[in-house]
Amino acid sequence: KTVVGVNNGADQDIDNNLYKSVEGQMAYQLTDKIKLTQNVVWSLDETNYGRENGGDRHPNLTLDSIAGYQVTDKWAANLEYVYGNNNLGNWHGFGIWNRYQYNDWLAFNHRFEYFDDSSGNRLGVIDNSTASPNDGYNAWEMTFGVDFKIYSNLLTGLEYRFDRTDNTSRFDNGTNPDQSTFLASAIYSF
Repeated sequence: KTVVGVNNGADQDIDNNLYKSVEGQMAYQLTDKIKLTQNVVWSLDETNYGRENGGDRHPNLTLDSIAGYQVTDKWAANLEYVYGNNNLGNWHGFGIWNRYQYNDWLAFNHRFEYFDDSSGNRLGVIDNSTASPNDGYNAWEMTFGVDFKIYSNLLTGLEYRFDRTDNTSRFDNGTNPDQSTFLASAIYSF
């Protein structure tokens, strides 16, 4: 399976230039139990929200590789590695996800992710006056969740997530290196 797409900006809240991002995915079912997926995103982004404000263009490349394994009929596991680079620095991370489908209406989920941004390019603060990254750090998160399919088209879930960084002032208005998040969700498919 191959997918190609175009969007307004790789991972941007506001499109800050006239350039489009190109994204692609190739997925291959290697065996009945193993699926390999490669995602690629390439973009040409600008600092300072556009060249008219003195920003510079810089290409971004992100590679995301996922290996999925169906351990049993009920248990699926995935390994992920992501690498990104632009002229301001690079970053990488990995993740492990598990899902155990206990029965038709109940499933348990677990996720662990680690992200290394020592360059400060992704998690740090970009100084727009110099277009240089600073304040880089590493982060990890652990998530536990449970999904309930309470109706044929309605999936509800509860989730607990714990985030931690090696920077002592990332959460709670710069006073804490970690945070806990609770989530409740309801998804109706039609």
